[in-house]
Amino acid sequence: MQKNKDVSTEKISEFVPYIVIIFAALAVMLWITRGGRMLYGALGDWSEQHTAIPELLRREFYKTGKLIPDFIYSAGGGQNAFYFAYYGILSPWVLLSYLFPFLGMRTYLIIAAVCAQIVSACLIYQWLRRSYRIMPALTAALLFCLAAGFSHHVHYHIMFVLYMPFFIMALRSFEGQIERGRSAAGFIIWMSLAVFCCYFFAVAEFIAAGVFAIFLGLRQTESDHGGRVIKGVISAVFKLILDAVVVVMITSVLWLPSIYTLLGRSGGHRTVSFSSLVIPVFHGEYMMYEVDSFGATALLVVVLAYMLIKIGRSWKWLGAVFLIVSFFALPIYVMNGGMYIHGKVLFPFLPMMSLMEAQFLDDALSRKVPWKKLLCAAIPMTVIFFVTFGSDKRWIFLKDSCFTAIVLLIALYGPAKKYREILISLLIIPALLVSCDLKNTGKLAPAGWGDDLPEFSQISGEYRTGYYMGKHTPVNLPITDRENLATIYSSVSNWNYNVYYHKLSGNEIRFRNSATLCQPYNPYFNAQMGVHYIITDGKKKHEPEPELNYKLIDKQGKYCLYENKDVLPVIYTAGSEPDLNDEKRKPLKVPGLGTSFNVSTNGTERKTLYINPSDHDRIIRVSFKMINHNKRYRKWFGIWERRGMLRDHRGDVRILVDNVMNARTSPNAIYDNWNKVFSYSIYFPAHETRLRWELRHGDYELDNIKLTEVPANTLVKKVKSVQPLNFDTKRSKGNVIIADGSLSNGQDIFTSIPYDKGFSAAVDGKPVSVQKTKLGFLSLSGDWDTGKHRIVITYQAPGKRTGMIISLAGLIMLAGIVLFRRKKRVQ
Repeated sequence: MQKNKDVSTEKISEFVPYIVIIFAALAVMLWITRGGRMLYGALGDWSEQHTAIPELLRREFYKTGKLIPDFIYSAGGGQNAFYFAYYGILSPWVLLSYLFPFLGMRTYLIIAAVCAQIVSACLIYQWLRRSYRIMPALTAALLFCLAAGFSHHVHYHIMFVLYMPFFIMALRSFEGQIERGRSAAGFIIWMSLAVFCCYFFAVAEFIAAGVFAIFLGLRQTESDHGGRVIKGVISAVFKLILDAVVVVMITSVLWLPSIYTLLGRSGGHRTVSFSSLVIPVFHGEYMMYEVDSFGATALLVVVLAYMLIKIGRSWKWLGAVFLIVSFFALPIYVMNGGMYIHGKVLFPFLPMMSLMEAQFLDDALSRKVPWKKLLCAAIPMTVIFFVTFGSDKRWIFLKDSCFTAIVLLIALYGPAKKYREILISLLIIPALLVSCDLKNTGKLAPAGWGDDLPEFSQISGEYRTGYYMGKHTPVNLPITDRENLATIYSSVSNWNYNVYYHKLSGNEIRFRNSATLCQPYNPYFNAQMGVHYIITDGKKKHEPEPELNYKLIDKQGKYCLYENKDVLPVIYTAGSEPDLNDEKRKPLKVPGLGTSFNVSTNGTERKTLYINPSDHDRIIRVSFKMINHNKRYRKWFGIWERRGMLRDHRGDVRILVDNVMNARTSPNAIYDNWNKVFSYSIYFPAHETRLRWELRHGDYELDNIKLTEVPANTLVKKVKSVQPLNFDTKRSKGNVIIADGSLSNGQDIFTSIPYDKGFSAAVDGKPVSVQKTKLGFLSLSGDWDTGKHRIVITYQAPGKRTGMIISLAGLIMLAGIVLFRRKKRVQ
């Protein structure tokens, strides 16, 4: 009876840690969401990218039935679908959502992200429990679950964490392959799923797996009592390389078309100096507290010090790797694909951090730690961390270090020897406090946010729709399937469209990130892109100018629908492409306004300038060069570039002219909007003379100020000069666009669809030439007779077909590995 009771107690004790992990994750979620009053997701990237784009992909699947789309017409004027690959085009989590059309994507991905966090921590615990006692394994698993970066991105950038359960399983499978002779199929399958979740982290995942392979090779030679070190390491790394080749082949269908989207373009990030990559500068903020770091606590300092003095090359290797990435930025730069220095790529190393923490805690409880040696290594390291931390984190680190030292002292040498293991678990408290710090959560969306968006039945998919709803206006995801947007917010998008939007259209750039192509107030852009409908949230400052023919046609609650028939159709014929922004403008003199002036203020300066009246409506263009004098971090051995991880908004410059805003990014930000020439296109009614300026805080200079004007009716004349074609909204689907209408011999077909490699077209079944216009849009030319014709435009994503063939070959190789292993086992 007693024996059965002991077995039952043991089973319960093994089950309890999983309950603790689930409770910890859910408790943090409830705290951050204020008991459910907020969504477990932040406004910004979470709401506009990480949940909106998966919903966009799901809608496309329901329309076409294609798991791997080529083209998405409803965002950014029409984009290669693989521009959205970063956000889960083949992610197992996103594909699973296709089975639940009744479940909103936001709700689904909140559940998925929390599940990924809990499952990852449980897998870590299960993995560690094989080698360590319960409390060291549980404490390390909880530290993993509550790591500042990992727990933060569960509700901020969910693509940063959704791959983690698969990656942990890949590491566990590879450990079994090296130490227990198991099949390589496990690692290949799990690693492929991790890459499919988000290809961006593949480089970091493979490098982390390589570090782990060397660790396993070293550990195996240690267990063999003096086996050949080099042979063991080479054997482990060679097996990893062979496995990785198959993984790369299987995932080619994702990464090969994605690479095509990156070729021949420049990024929206800042250049990085060579000195910042190679000169060793210790930076503790790569290690702890930051949301884009390991997210560890002061315990990691003790653990790393212990790894360096611990007997055995394997543990020294892991400790050295963690210190290298805190001293040198080059590995982080490489793992970010050579784009910037950003700590998000460190997340794949978290399982190894947990492994080191569990080893230290288990050794400490077993009294195997040489404390004198450890103190000699840990104290100098602690001082270096303290000195190199920023002022805001320095005192947090000091308090955390004192707390960690006290807990270790009481737990290991205190009178309550019975409760040593329980006391050790108190080391999670600093991690819990950082995870629950609302300053790190971003601005969460309120519960029910976006549920009241209107569905206007008048909207036709033949034209495009724009939204004016304030800062968090939908950018990627149309409200309904009938709507198509000219806006896009993606890390990668069509480069020709980016050039038109930022340089050729005369748009104002309101956001600090060049990847955000939001709906501008520019009348030229709206007419060029065929923005036939505008939906506003009822606020006066968001209403379009009625004089530009936007007329209110419907209202639902606070939301208003405006229509403008004087915009270009999406597909039309003309003798040449009409560049609506290319007009002969008359210089406008403004009394009291010179060609340049300086601004230095901590508040907001407002100015009202008066211009000469006119007897007709006009469009006024204001432009000037903006020179930002806001201070940059001291460029001492590239330290400021590493601190580019800090989202410095204080150095941003914002200037409004008649409520139209331009922004210039802080010189300390990791991303740049490259808005060096501010441009404003403002509708001015007849007899209006006041031009209101709002100069917000900063130290900057406005140079080469120009004001020009043009009669407003010239815009309408250009629009009416073209011959529209009928966009067949019923037959146009996926990567096929169909239009009908009258064509004239000698005239070309023009569109407002951004040109990209992969387009082909036919008129009445006969292939015609596709070209890029001077504005960067798609046009068709050929020899056709005057009369009615049918136009079919098709898009094939470059690299997709080749990627599918390579992926098929990889799956055949995987099947061969499985069959060979099974045959070998039978023999």
